[in-house]
Amino acid sequence: MPTPLNDALVRARLTRFIADRGFAPDNAQLAREFKCETADVENSLKRLHASHGVVLHPEACGCKLWLVHPFALWPGPCFVQTARQSWWSNCIWCSLGIAAMVKEDTTIHVRLGGEAEQVTIRMQGGRLLDQDYLVHLVVPVAQFWDNVVFTCGNMLPFRTETDIDDWCRRHNVARGYVMPLETMWRLASNWYGDWLAPEWRRKTPAEAKATFEQLGLTGPFWSLDPAWK
Repeated sequence: MPTPLNDALVRARLTRFIADRGFAPDNAQLAREFKCETADVENSLKRLHASHGVVLHPEACGCKLWLVHPFALWPGPCFVQTARQSWWSNCIWCSLGIAAMVKEDTTIHVRLGGEAEQVTIRMQGGRLLDQDYLVHLVVPVAQFWDNVVFTCGNMLPFRTETDIDDWCRRHNVARGYVMPLETMWRLASNWYGDWLAPEWRRKTPAEAKATFEQLGLTGPFWSLDPAWK
């Protein structure tokens, strides 16, 4: 029986490819790169999906990629640009994560509260320039992966606490957790800063908890189940 592909190498190749080119390779191209059958690649992607390394499209045949965090492989709610490349992104956390990952001056285009007003958020020289925003998260961390697309879609920037309260009332959404954008930038930098490194590995629950606590992210919203991934 042939040896299964190394899933960590597949994930690393996917992430590097998207970072460099702005889109993902198809499964046949990955098979050519790894000198294996397309079925071997698809089996690896299914294992990565099960371990939250990638997200496969729930309705597509052929084991089609949907998300490779922090990148969206569809027209996501955020658009991230550098002088070299551009990407769709799943949320403001992922968008800041792309900036931290590629380590380039970056502009994020996003709509406040996912509504009409579009703003730009800029990183320059590793520093967040546009800090006067808040981020509202609806889904508690332990439930992130119950529906990660919904989770990401509800990580949104706002100007003020009053705007958040008004948005929650108008959309009948329970108020979640609110943090300064600067805190989210620091979280994204810690979370995604080494994402392209060959030796990268997923944080354990204890490591994730320590990261949150270092940023003052504590309490029930940030509590983790030991099986969290």
